[in-house]
Amino acid sequence: MEQPKAGCLYSGPRNNDQSYGLYIPIWDGDKGPVMQDTYQIRRPSMKNGETQSEAAIRQCFDFGPGYNGYELRNVREIYYHKNQFPFSSDFKLVCDLSEFEPIKSPDRPSEFKEDDLVRGVKLFSEHGYNWDRGPVGVNLVRKGAEKEQERIVAMLTADLCRNMIWPNGGKYEARLLREKIQENTSYSTPEAQRAIAKSEKLEKMRDEFEAFCKVLQS
Repeated sequence: MEQPKAGCLYSGPRNNDQSYGLYIPIWDGDKGPVMQDTYQIRRPSMKNGETQSEAAIRQCFDFGPGYNGYELRNVREIYYHKNQFPFSSDFKLVCDLSEFEPIKSPDRPSEFKEDDLVRGVKLFSEHGYNWDRGPVGVNLVRKGAEKEQERIVAMLTADLCRNMIWPNGGKYEARLLREKIQENTSYSTPEAQRAIAKSEKLEKMRDEFEAFCKVLQS
């Protein structure tokens, strides 16, 4: 059977509560690769300028051919469920991590095509931990992927509709949305135009209300 490729992420068995169902191959010296659930992998050490997710991706390649298997031995000593398996047809390729990179703020997943995204990737224990939701991982985007302007317009429209109810809310989103439509009128949608019109009307009403309050106080 063909061997797994270093630096690739696979889906696989999730037989217990110490499993993400995501696996990377880790070489055990001359014994070759062992598929290891990322639930058991330790938090990576970051080099200067690296984010934790970038360090985690690099670590996946460090575990490739020539690696001495220390991470595997560490898992065997610490965890009840080791989740270590030989490579088999049970494992399906999720992505080659050399082709992807973590999405960084202010970019958002909704700005890219789904085909260029891998969502919720967990490369080590408690990767992307959130106090409310637990480990949520990181979203990856294909290197060189271009944003879809129509998606950005839809996202800005939704942001504007959501935020205009707050005091002074929606001004920033309305400005960005108008600028985006000015770049290319084909980006305009009925939803975007309605949101802008509501925002402008609301801003006018706020100004009128402030002027009214000033008259009352004078």
